[in-house]
Amino acid sequence: MLEIRKQLRMVDGSGWRSQRVEVAGQVLSDDDVDLLIEIHSRYQSIRTLRLAMCRLSEEQRQRLARSLRQFGLSAVQFAHIGITETTAPALAAAIQESPQLKHLEIPFNDIGPKGAEWLANALRDSGLVSLILTKNNIGTGISSICRVIGTDQTSVRVLDIGRNDIRDEGAIHVAKMLEGKHSLTNLNVDFNQISPKGIEAICGAAGKCKSLLELSFSGNIIKSDACVRSIVAMLSWEDSRLEVLGMELLDMNNATLLSLAPGISKAPYLQKLKMKDNFRITDDAMYDFIEKIGFPPALEKIVLTHSGVSETCEKFVKVYLNALHSPKAKVMTTMMSAYRPDYGSKSLLNMLPAELIRAMGQFLALEEGRIRPELIKQPKESIPMNGSIPPGHASPPIPDYHHVEEEDPPPPTTVQIGERDGLLPMPSLENNLDSPAVQAT
Repeated sequence: MLEIRKQLRMVDGSGWRSQRVEVAGQVLSDDDVDLLIEIHSRYQSIRTLRLAMCRLSEEQRQRLARSLRQFGLSAVQFAHIGITETTAPALAAAIQESPQLKHLEIPFNDIGPKGAEWLANALRDSGLVSLILTKNNIGTGISSICRVIGTDQTSVRVLDIGRNDIRDEGAIHVAKMLEGKHSLTNLNVDFNQISPKGIEAICGAAGKCKSLLELSFSGNIIKSDACVRSIVAMLSWEDSRLEVLGMELLDMNNATLLSLAPGISKAPYLQKLKMKDNFRITDDAMYDFIEKIGFPPALEKIVLTHSGVSETCEKFVKVYLNALHSPKAKVMTTMMSAYRPDYGSKSLLNMLPAELIRAMGQFLALEEGRIRPELIKQPKESIPMNGSIPPGHASPPIPDYHHVEEEDPPPPTTVQIGERDGLLPMPSLENNLDSPAVQAT
């Protein structure tokens, strides 16, 4: 609070110097609380209030909560400050009477089931977009929150209910919420002691949810074939729009990882897969997993921190995914998949630059109807690689695009249009470098 007092003395006619007030790790007196209320009342330019790990009395917490409706804040974070169910009614009133309040974070408190009911009732027709309730001992109170968010009466898009001991009963309510008329884009149900049955219910509803972009169920249990199949089905579902999937600390083994490969390979929008702290995954399984997923449409990153794979394997996965999403790979994939769906990632990445140009010409000619698809030749597979993989692994190596020795091209031939069912030769840029037009350029 001393720093805030210094800033207050430096305030000039233009108002408070910052749009955010933060206090962390302090024991607040009544005078400090009065100062916070005064600052927010005097300077309406402040948009964010953050209190973290501060010690306040129950009376001080209620005073702050009741004052929120007067501040005009858009974001409030009360993290680990001892909020209980007795403070929840004041927070609920602030939500309902503050249409400008969009983000409310009260993690690591203890609002309990009754506090959750107060907040759930306040969500109706409010402007709240993000609600973070991590570790609040909500338990059975999750039913009230899910029942309200599962309607079209709220605008909540981000919901974090991790570490609230909701178990399978709560997971069923979450699944029903996802089936309702909601606007959720991000959902976190981490560390809630949910069994495979509960995860199966959530995944079954999430796969059909067109608005959901990020889902995390880390720290729960997925040790059943039916649960794994539900995750694969969720990722493969045509309505799925998931971009980020959190599967951390699930005690995942090699068999489970390989069983997930079909779903990962078909997920049309999945960009990031978080699998850290799964200690039972080995290098062998990860190399096989990469080979099985082939060329996932959007996957760019797999987080493997503190997992059972080595740094070498983790680096290989990163380089491989980067190569798959390089401009060259994207051009080849888009082009080749149009008429050769059977091409795998290895065939696409192994194509030489010269063959890429030839394939582009074939593609354009095919679009114009001058050649038949069956006349297109397969790309060469015998290409030098510099990506190293331990012996015995069949995963595709990473090509070196910059140091590939190509064979001497055959001498150019002149072919008239219609003379054969084939392609017109691509003009050689090297032979035209000496032309006057090129030199003038």
